[in-house]
Amino acid sequence: MVQPAAVIQAAREAGKPLVLQDEGTEWIIPAVALAGEEAVVLSIESVKTFGDMANHWSQRTVEVMAAWQIANGVSEDEFAPDDTITRAQLAALLSRILQLEGAQASFSDVEPGVWYEEEVGAAAAAGIIQGDGDSFRPDDAVTRQEMAMMIFRAYEAAGGAGVAAGSSLPFTDASEISGWAEEAVAAVYSLGIAEGNPDGTFAPGNNAARGEALTMLLRFMDITGM
Repeated sequence: MVQPAAVIQAAREAGKPLVLQDEGTEWIIPAVALAGEEAVVLSIESVKTFGDMANHWSQRTVEVMAAWQIANGVSEDEFAPDDTITRAQLAALLSRILQLEGAQASFSDVEPGVWYEEEVGAAAAAGIIQGDGDSFRPDDAVTRQEMAMMIFRAYEAAGGAGVAAGSSLPFTDASEISGWAEEAVAAVYSLGIAEGNPDGTFAPGNNAARGEALTMLLRFMDITGM
């Protein structure tokens, strides 16, 4: 029997996205891998779901990313989509998406053997993340403008096409975006990766949530063809 992980990896290597479809209360993710001009269609039923994702606005995105083995829950049955995403979590997600080779982290507060060590090290080596002196602050929350910066660096690391400089932002609080993040926020907005809030703000200093982060990362993957 074909294992789900093998199906998912085959589809990713073939450059074919997995499309999530409803079928009653189950999820089916068709995975298409091309062999010459012939298509081999495989499907995975009863994909892993999380008990706290029912009817959440990011449910589809979270379950797609979990099926791709990019995102993990905080426990076997919980994803905690509204919890704040940490610097270590976001660095790990970006490393997995870019399929970076693990590397030893040189930060004083990233302990050897901790679950995110090699992914943080890989993201640092690729220039996606930066430390604060010799520390990384892995458990600190990521703000929306920090997330925009990390995703923009990942976009550049993935060989993304240049984004026109000076793109104007429609957010009512655009003046609150830190100078170091202005280019990144403008880029991810113009690329369609980031959006504003319903009230017209971007809220650059607000902490980013886990479900929100995965939504932006899935758009990033679509745009870059990851």
